[in-house]
Amino acid sequence: MQIISGAIGKEVIHYEGPPSDRVPEEMARFLRWFNEESLELPGIARAAIAHLWFETIHPYEDGNGRVGRTIADKALSQSLAAPFLLSTGTVFSLTRKQYYENLNKASKNTLDATPWVNWFGACAVKTQDLTMDIIKTVAEKARFYDRIDKTDLNDRQLKALRLMIDAEPQGFEGGMNATKYKNITRCSKSTATRDLSELVEKNMLKPVYSHGRYARYELNGFGS
Repeated sequence: MQIISGAIGKEVIHYEGPPSDRVPEEMARFLRWFNEESLELPGIARAAIAHLWFETIHPYEDGNGRVGRTIADKALSQSLAAPFLLSTGTVFSLTRKQYYENLNKASKNTLDATPWVNWFGACAVKTQDLTMDIIKTVAEKARFYDRIDKTDLNDRQLKALRLMIDAEPQGFEGGMNATKYKNITRCSKSTATRDLSELVEKNMLKPVYSHGRYARYELNGFGS
């Protein structure tokens, strides 16, 4: 199995896996190591080596990356004795170029996997950081919905607020204004302006720019 890129006639072979007749033997060795011989390794080192080893065998025509990331996530979950809530693939996809560069270097004829393990470990930590960010955002959305439940709002206001909450943590692009509110809720411009003013009075929104028709609003207290 070869990993190739480039135009026809100018192909570049990035990696060539073992011949197909050796794959069953290589997979048997890998599975024996993963299920028996590697259990005393630190969790991140075991996950990093497992991912690297599986990818170098490259047993399938397609899907090796997905399976390899799943194996790494399983190893991390086993070391934590709890599910790894966000896949390492999330960070790999954000650093795709560096991922392939580091994987390619580690797949060459070398017995030193230390640089790969170090890079993988940093990605695992980043994955946990992203997980915490997601949990915090979900909790903050729940708190904001609790505030909504305790506030007297009309259906138009509820619809607009839900859209703004769904847009977090990136935020509602450009902020909410009367024109957007009118289009979202299908009301008149005067009704939109009145509804937005009420949302400010009820501490649901706060103005980020408050000059006439250019006034824009964002959620009040979200994430603070």
